[in-house]
Amino acid sequence: MLNTTVRQLVVPEVPAVKKFILRRQSRRQFRPWTLKALLAKFPQLRSFVWESSRLHWGNCHPLPHGKQSWPRTKGYETYGEGAAAVLSPFSWRLIEFVSSFGTGLPPKLKDLLIFEDCNVAFAYGAGRPYPPDHICLMADPGVAAALARGSFGLTRLHVPYMIDAWDFFKAYQKGCAWQHLESISLTSALLAPYSSNDKISELLCTASEVALGMPKLQSFAL
Repeated sequence: MLNTTVRQLVVPEVPAVKKFILRRQSRRQFRPWTLKALLAKFPQLRSFVWESSRLHWGNCHPLPHGKQSWPRTKGYETYGEGAAAVLSPFSWRLIEFVSSFGTGLPPKLKDLLIFEDCNVAFAYGAGRPYPPDHICLMADPGVAAALARGSFGLTRLHVPYMIDAWDFFKAYQKGCAWQHLESISLTSALLAPYSSNDKISELLCTASEVALGMPKLQSFAL
């Protein structure tokens, strides 16, 4: 109902809202254009927290050919080349949401925190199935690249488990800088027991190079 209402009705702006939180406890799955329409009504929005829970894996989409993160994630290591690489529905919504803003996020937005709860217990507790062993849920490099390009105005960026830090770093272009960024939190499939020391070292060296483009950085969680 909300998806139809926001799109068809004229909704007044609410300048008083400076922080907007979508909790994972809410089972409502907002479409990207609906979410963008909502955020547009908060002209003074400074902080956006978007949480979700992975309860609808059945609607996963195949990962586009040639788009898998480098190196392949643990799903491939565990299940082999026959594993089906897919994106969760929330990942697809995130791709469309980031893409809908073109080259940047809302101009006054300073804090962006995005998180998807992957706790299997929640899925079972809600009576929902969870991906079988031959399904490998992947991070999409396109999301990481879009966030890297659109986050230059942020002071805080926290997207653990939604993108791979390697993809975020590889989208970095020398000469660009996050002039206001003070805190960033990322995760990577490379930081795992099965990864080689060379790959981990390359990730850390790349992270240090990217950090040079963040002159106000105070906290870097990887």
